[in-house]
Amino acid sequence: AIGFPFTFYGTAYNNLVISTNGFISFDAAPGAGCCTGGVLPTAGAPDNLVAFAWEDMNTGSGGTIDYFNLTAPNRFVVRWNAVSRYGGGGTIDGQIILYADGTVEVHSINIGAEGSTTQGVENAGGTMATAVPGRNSAVWSAANDAYRFTPAAPSLLWDNASLLNDATLANPVASNVGGTTSFTVTATYQGCTAQSSVTLTVDPA
Repeated sequence: AIGFPFTFYGTAYNNLVISTNGFISFDAAPGAGCCTGGVLPTAGAPDNLVAFAWEDMNTGSGGTIDYFNLTAPNRFVVRWNAVSRYGGGGTIDGQIILYADGTVEVHSINIGAEGSTTQGVENAGGTMATAVPGRNSAVWSAANDAYRFTPAAPSLLWDNASLLNDATLANPVASNVGGTTSFTVTATYQGCTAQSSVTLTVDPA
C-alpha cells in the first residue's frame, strides 16, 4: 500500500507493484518488462508506470530493494540499493519518490552506461508519456541527479462569478448570496472539459 491515495494521469491509486527491473507500476500485473528498457510511450505491458532505470536487473546477484513512507510532506519512497544488472556489468542505485500531491521524482544516484535504459512516466494505456531527454530506451549514465514530474493543473471557471472572490480558484469564497444558489465549475485541460456543481443553501436564521 502506498499509504495515501496517489493520483497518476487522473486516476487515484492506493497500491503499486515494484519491479526489480527499475520501475513501479500501478497495474496489478504489469509483467517483468524484460529484458531491456522500452520506448515510452508504447502500448503493452508494462504500462501505467514510473521508470527510474528500466533495465534488466537481478537482486539475486546482489543488491536490495526497499520502500518506506516519509511525512511533512507525505511521500512514498522506493529505493534500489546497488542492484546488479543481469549478467553482470555493474550495479544501479536510485529512488522513485511519490508525493501526495501527485508529484513524481526519480533520483539517479549511480547508473552506468550499459544497455538500453529508460527513465520517465507513462499512462495506463501506453498512449501518453514523458521521458527524460536522452533516457528513452537509450544508453546513458547518471550520478546524483534527479528529475521531477509535476501534474499540470486544469483551468477552472465558476459561474455566478459576481458572488465569488475569484471564479478561477478551486475553493472560492462566496458572499452576498441571497438564497439557495447553485454554483457550477468547469475544468478544462488539453481540450477536455468536465463539470461539477454544488448548491449553497442560505439559512436566514
